[in-house]
Amino acid sequence: NTVTGIGECAFRDSGLTSIPIPDSVTFIGEWAFNYTNISNFQISKNVAYIGDRAFASSKLMEVSVDSGNQSYSSKDGVLFNKDKTTLITFPCQKKEAYEIPASVKTIANFAFEDSMSSKITLPDSVNAIGESAFLGCNYITSLTIPKSVCSIGSSAFFACNKLESIFVDSANNNYASRDGVLFDKNMTTLIRYPYNKQGTAYAIPNGVTTIGLTLGDWDGFSDCKNLTALEIPVSVTGFASCALYSKNLKDIYYGGNESQWNNVVNSKEHRSSDELEIIKSFNMHYGSSLPVNLASAVSTNPTQFSDVPSGAYYADAVNWAVDKGVTNGVSATNFAPADTCTRGQVATFLWRAKGCPEPATTDNPFTDVDPSSAFYKAILWAAESGITAGTSDTTFSPGNPCTRAHVVTFLWRSQGKPDASGAAPLADSFPQGYYTDAVRWADSAGLLGGTAEAFAPSALCPRADIVTYLYRVLT
Repeated sequence: NTVTGIGECAFRDSGLTSIPIPDSVTFIGEWAFNYTNISNFQISKNVAYIGDRAFASSKLMEVSVDSGNQSYSSKDGVLFNKDKTTLITFPCQKKEAYEIPASVKTIANFAFEDSMSSKITLPDSVNAIGESAFLGCNYITSLTIPKSVCSIGSSAFFACNKLESIFVDSANNNYASRDGVLFDKNMTTLIRYPYNKQGTAYAIPNGVTTIGLTLGDWDGFSDCKNLTALEIPVSVTGFASCALYSKNLKDIYYGGNESQWNNVVNSKEHRSSDELEIIKSFNMHYGSSLPVNLASAVSTNPTQFSDVPSGAYYADAVNWAVDKGVTNGVSATNFAPADTCTRGQVATFLWRAKGCPEPATTDNPFTDVDPSSAFYKAILWAAESGITAGTSDTTFSPGNPCTRAHVVTFLWRSQGKPDASGAAPLADSFPQGYYTDAVRWADSAGLLGGTAEAFAPSALCPRADIVTYLYRVLT
């Protein structure tokens, strides 16, 4: 009980399974319990400081905190600061999918290090992602950065060996993604190419000037598993430490000449000898772009859903819909593009796409729409906005399936019932109905083509086409 501090690496590699912490302890240093066999850890009431990676690479399943502690708290075995605005440690042995609480604003450095969770969901409250926050998360295949994030630390996604895609909410003002690759908003810095992104070749977009975060290490293309050929445009003027450190990467197709390339390499001082050896081993192709046979190996339009193929006509729409919070998949890995949607679901998609506006009234004329329903506000908003009426004066029939005519009409009304902007032969090929003006507008605007099936008003509308129509209208 005389001990007040536990120093850095104090119990590292000890193999201990239990270490009771007395109330006298106020300080726990970095790496203090690295590589121990402790599964449950109790933070005593007077601990006021816990260093980074205090429990990294351990057997940790749960952290609990004495209720009298004024600096830290826990929920579901996860360690937070007292008011739960900072997530500090997610026990690496917790395997279940995890939704970060909406109170969290900061994900601390190394917070999810070596996590075995296969899915981690970030809320819109998160502003900052710390350095190496997801280091060694070897079970996640995709991650979505919400619109609220304004800073991402270096090496945030280092050694995520199964990561195929990083998506960014399109409303984010600081970051962007293209084909599952993470960039800054202006697309001038390529921050992270996912470790397990499919495809053996990649062309960096023209206009990118920097690969990897300037002040960081192990971002960019470091240790990518599948990439063997990379096109680098002449716009690139530098790359961060180890940003091209990938032993599988063999061919560099650089848009400039050898002298320009040497300037790019030398833009970063004090590169390690190992990194320089990797760079020297590249087969350099100056003044070149990816040859046709390699360009076809580039993976594009990834989504987090196994049933949404890259290159599908609806892939971009699905990414947009997920990023905007319009709809998610029916599970973590499936979108069910062929499934139909109900009237309640389509009203909700539109409502979310419009930013979830509050209905002006809480008077509910529909006896079949319960206030506890997930569709409740969306249906009230749609009805008062004139987007859709009920199927009678007192019923909405939220569970009824939507036809293509219904979906297009809802969209047309949501846009203020605009007139057709040109020829619309499709509208004239069907009998006149409530949907005629809506179809004429959609046809003239080119919204209805390029889907799996030709437009037919009475045909049920699959999820793939609903999000595709929405995407074409609202972007």
